[in-house]
Amino acid sequence: MIKEGFSKELLASYIDHTLLRPQAQEADILKLCSEANDYGFSSVCVAPVWAEVIAQKGSLLPTVHLCTVINFPFGNHFSLHKTLRDELISLKTKVDEFDIVLPLGFSLDLNNKLNAIDDYLAVCTQALYPKTTKLIIETSELPDDTIIELCKIAMRWRINFVKTSTGFASAGANVRVVELMRKAIGDEGKIKASGGIKTFQQTKDLIAAGADRIGTSNAIAIIKEWEKLSAKEE
Repeated sequence: MIKEGFSKELLASYIDHTLLRPQAQEADILKLCSEANDYGFSSVCVAPVWAEVIAQKGSLLPTVHLCTVINFPFGNHFSLHKTLRDELISLKTKVDEFDIVLPLGFSLDLNNKLNAIDDYLAVCTQALYPKTTKLIIETSELPDDTIIELCKIAMRWRINFVKTSTGFASAGANVRVVELMRKAIGDEGKIKASGGIKTFQQTKDLIAAGADRIGTSNAIAIIKEWEKLSAKEE
């Protein structure tokens, strides 16, 4: 049975209901919040510009977290640590969870940029503690050994989740990379799978592979697919 092991509520609790399209407007963001409340998603994930709007108008239930992205989508926006630190501290008062993009150029040149990565993560983790942090590693652009090393670095900095993708690269999450990340971090941390997740079967497979959270802009479609499958099996 394709839906075996999942209730509607359990499935929704895995999902970060995501809207990061640059064309998103306030009405879209408030609709996202309403849907998250109705379905019981784990969070809404939006660009930082919408954090204040949600804080004032979004009326999220206590069980639905507000998640935002930092240095999205390529990791190249902040060059000065003070600028980055001030932005994080400002957002921290409104936001529960932070998906932090690791600069792709640093990741691709890992051997030469280890100190720069440590400096970057020091700023992020210190400014955001004790909020939930997720490090986005653009896995589709990196070799396996680099993914493994970056996962270990994230755990050393006590980052809560490693995340597979921004959704803006050549590919997103897949079972193989989630399994690779799980092997790298063991039980020390959690995994968020994101990028190109459109179906219940994908969601189910990624969770079985070790994902603790699913980031998707197709959350409603996934729930509705589960509902159809459930109705057929009754």
